[in-house]
Amino acid sequence: SRFDLGCILPDKHPSRRSGLRELAQKIIGVDINKSKKLAMSNWGKRRLSIEQISYAARDAWVSAAILERLQEGNSGVFNAGAIMEMEFIKTQREMEFVDERAKLRKAAKLELKEIRKLHRTDQPLEFMKNQRTVDYMNEMARSRKAATHELKEVLELNRADQPPIFDEGVVRLTLL
Repeated sequence: SRFDLGCILPDKHPSRRSGLRELAQKIIGVDINKSKKLAMSNWGKRRLSIEQISYAARDAWVSAAILERLQEGNSGVFNAGAIMEMEFIKTQREMEFVDERAKLRKAAKLELKEIRKLHRTDQPLEFMKNQRTVDYMNEMARSRKAATHELKEVLELNRADQPPIFDEGVVRLTLL
C-alpha cells in the first residue's frame, strides 16, 4: 500500500500537498536539495546512475525519518496498524489501475492543450465573406467545444484518488 506524506501538514487548501523538501524542513529540520533535473531524469533505465540511486536513497531515508517523527507525537494516528486501518489505505487501487488512469489524464490534458492552441490561432478571417466559410468555422467551433467537453469528462472520471486530510487537531507536532 501507499501512504502519501504530502497530506500531513494541515493547510487552508485541502487539495494542496506538501513536497518532501517542505516536509523535511518543517518536521525534521533538514534541508534537502531537490534537483529538478535529476527528479525528471529517466528512471526507467535498466541501470540507474549513482546520482539517481543516491537521490532515491536520500528520499527514502527522509521519508522514514519524517514518519518516525510523526509517530513520536501521534502514535495513535501514525503507527503502522492505525495507518493500515485508514479508509484510504483499505480502498487503494492496484498500481496498474492508478498508472492507467494517470496515462489517460495525461493524454486528455495534452489533447486539451492542442485544442486550446488551435482555438487561439482562430482569428476572424478576411475571406469569411461567403456563407459556406462561416458555416465551416461554426462547425469547427462546435466540434472543438464537444471535444473539450469529452476530454474534461475523461479528466473527471480518471481523477487521482485524494489522500486523507489531517486537521490540526489530529496532527500533534511541533514544527521546526
